[in-house]
Amino acid sequence: MGQTEQVISIDRTSGTAASRRIGTTPLADDVELDATEGGLAPPTPPKPPAPPDYDDGIRWPDDVPNDEPPELVMTPTAREAINQILDAHKQGGFAVVSGLAGLGKTSMAMLLEQRLEQRYDPSKKQTFLARYFEVGTSSGGDKATMKRMCLSVYAAIAEPMPRGVANQLDARGVAKEVVNELALNRVRMLLIDEAGGLSVRDVRALMLIGNVAARMGHRIQIVLIGMDDLPRKVKKLPQIDRRVHAWVPFRAYSVEDTYDLLARLYPHFRALDPDDRAQWRQVTYVHKVCGGRPGLVVPFISLVERARTKLNWGRIDLELLESVHALRNEYELELLRQSGFGAQRERKTRRDGRGETQDGGAE
Repeated sequence: MGQTEQVISIDRTSGTAASRRIGTTPLADDVELDATEGGLAPPTPPKPPAPPDYDDGIRWPDDVPNDEPPELVMTPTAREAINQILDAHKQGGFAVVSGLAGLGKTSMAMLLEQRLEQRYDPSKKQTFLARYFEVGTSSGGDKATMKRMCLSVYAAIAEPMPRGVANQLDARGVAKEVVNELALNRVRMLLIDEAGGLSVRDVRALMLIGNVAARMGHRIQIVLIGMDDLPRKVKKLPQIDRRVHAWVPFRAYSVEDTYDLLARLYPHFRALDPDDRAQWRQVTYVHKVCGGRPGLVVPFISLVERARTKLNWGRIDLELLESVHALRNEYELELLRQSGFGAQRERKTRRDGRGETQDGGAE
């Protein structure tokens, strides 16, 4: 079967390590899975302590311009989701992560893959790796779909299987090759994004891979990631539903969650006083315009930072946030800069600082 014949499209560039093979130590046939494998491996040697409220996050240094914040941040929501997934890992089977777009599901999956890779040690059997990849919409229905799905998973974790080899194998044969590749690289978790587009046969193909892995002594966990309707779709398949050991819903952030994310990413928001009503309005405004979706916060604040630079604005304030939200694109920001809006505001600020009226007279 040629690569163009597959109905499942895999984006192998997604994630931090989906397109490369890490570790070459195969598992012996008699190796038992460690009882502690559901948790992360012992941490690496400690680094200099960070401020207590942010020691588990990937922080953006105070002295670096924050127009390019870190892509992945360990938020409380992400940490809770990762813990749920890892707690269920020792049981194998499936985990289902669901929620609306922009709530941080994909970032959480990439962060989980990254953290497992950072703590992976081939000499410690309780450590393992995960592979993140994204699937497209399946045409579903025909008998070859299960084999095609297995071939797609193989391509995502290794490389496209040669046509001659693929033509000689049925779905179960391809599934065995997938498991061999997973065992070779100590991969015990598959993070499959956009899973809502999978057909019933596609999901059964994933179940086949899990069954084959269990029989071969290499238990794996398959994490399905999709929109908020994914649990309903999974529950329609009793064979899959009873194998789900973790349901992980992502919900919109509260104002406090939004503030926590902003404080982790941007020194400006970290320095705000939550008890100062005027300063706190900046946080509530960002929360409102982003709808409590963390995936929208970083693009919005990045645009705010670019506007601040173009307009020589100084510090971020509520007026700047409102102006950028009203414009929301680079072209309009450039028009705003050319109009002298920033310079007008700067002159007004200087007048206010001198206690002058609008016409220049003393108050």
